[in-house]
Amino acid sequence: METLNSTTAVSREARRWPVIVLAAALASLALLAAFCPDWWAFRLGTAPAWEGVREPAERRAVERAILGEHGLRGHFVLRQVEEVTPPIDDPNHAIIRWRLLFPLTGRLLHLPAWVTLGLAPAGCLVLCVALAWAGWRLLPARRRGVAELGGLAVVAGATAPVFTSLGWLGYYDAWVAVGLLVVAHARSWWPVVLACVLTPWVDERFVLGLPLALAVRWGVAGGGGDGWWQWFRREAALPVALTMGFALVRLHLGGTAGSPTVEDYFRQFVAGTGVTAGDRLVGAWEGLRAAWIPVAVAMLLPWWPGRERAGRLLAVAVPFTAVAGLVTAVDLSR
Repeated sequence: METLNSTTAVSREARRWPVIVLAAALASLALLAAFCPDWWAFRLGTAPAWEGVREPAERRAVERAILGEHGLRGHFVLRQVEEVTPPIDDPNHAIIRWRLLFPLTGRLLHLPAWVTLGLAPAGCLVLCVALAWAGWRLLPARRRGVAELGGLAVVAGATAPVFTSLGWLGYYDAWVAVGLLVVAHARSWWPVVLACVLTPWVDERFVLGLPLALAVRWGVAGGGGDGWWQWFRREAALPVALTMGFALVRLHLGGTAGSPTVEDYFRQFVAGTGVTAGDRLVGAWEGLRAAWIPVAVAMLLPWWPGRERAGRLLAVAVPFTAVAGLVTAVDLSR
């Protein structure tokens, strides 16, 4: 009888998933319509503006005029599609020089410019579905309801990666969050390897989040069962090696062809007097707001009696990740 009930519950959940994905897609379209004014302006405004424009320089001038300041990163992303590593004359956007995954995707697949830039808000849909899937896995069967799924979607939709990916052109932050979720929750090893190979080329901040994602993976596995070192060799050694390999390549590329070096970044943003301690606190507050409350609770709960060692490891990893975010909170939001 228990097996029959379990099978019925599984089949009921399987029937729900298409409805959930459809609802998430419709919600994402609504968000796209409401919160992507720059993308819509680009999608609807560039085609008539480009009529009769043949010279690449003229085309780029028209494009830059249409995009304006808020969409300027999108302009440079499209330049990357054309030239892969073009000169980026705006210091606020020079950091994207080696964030090449989506520009190369657009180049290799010959995607229209609006599709290449539209991959950013598309990542918001993937992020919401991925977070709902991860939460669905962890919830007890009796708690898997519409309210819980809606809550998970709200959590995903209220994060900075969604706001930046929806609000500005050329920001693919949602895909970084997706990559970290894959590392934390994917059951098989190949999606984790794929995330560690590809996501750093979306945004190098994936490297900063990897330790926390692996700590969550360890916690979800119940502490690894057969010991930490055995779990690390089986689950984490290859992701760490791949990500460290990227970090070495990226550190080498820093300082080439006008890219800022690590020393430049440290001097200007981390140790520089232009970014005060107050600025960093404001940046951290803007990034998390009321989420500081559940973050603090999540850090304290594992230390209560009876909690697993994996929870304590997570509580140790969270402050280190928070400090890394605080040190690099130079744009006061992310």
